[in-house]
Amino acid sequence: MTDEQPNPAPAELPQPAAVPPRWSPTEVWTLGVFSVLGLLGFAATFALLMMRAPSSDVARQMSPAELARLKGAPGERGPAGPPGAAGPRGPAGESGVRVVRVDCAAGNCTAECADDEILLSAYCSPGRTAATFPAEHSAACRATGRGRLEVVAAFVKAARR
Repeated sequence: MTDEQPNPAPAELPQPAAVPPRWSPTEVWTLGVFSVLGLLGFAATFALLMMRAPSSDVARQMSPAELARLKGAPGERGPAGPPGAAGPRGPAGESGVRVVRVDCAAGNCTAECADDEILLSAYCSPGRTAATFPAEHSAACRATGRGRLEVVAAFVKAARR
C-alpha cells in the first residue's frame, strides 16, 4: 500500500516577455560605419581646432612699426575753457547726519529729532538692544535692571511733512 497523493495540476508558469526582433546584419554594419565616421569627424575637428588655436606659451612682441601704425599720430591740444565755467565753489556744508547719545541714570530714556530732521536709526546701550519708537521722530529705551542706560540715535536733515 502506498500513500501516494494525487499530483496537483501544475501551476501555469509565467510567459517570458516578448523578445525584441534581432538586428539585421545590414543595420549592424550601417550603425558601425556611421559610428566610425562620427568618431573620425570628431577627431578631425579637434585636430583642426588645436592647429588653429594660438599657442599660449609665448606672447609675440610687436615691432615699433606695428605699434606706430596702431597708435597713429597725436592730435592737437584743444583750447582751455573759460575761467569759472563750472561756477564758483560753494561754502562747505555741515554733515546731514547727527548722532545723539542720551544718558539716563534710571528709568526711561527718549531721544527726539529737531524740526528739520527725521529719525534714521536707534538702539539702546549697553548691549545694543532694539529701541522702541513711540512716535515717528523719537526713540525710547526702558530700563530693565540696575545700571547705566543710554539711547543712541541717528537723525538726518530733512524737512518734516
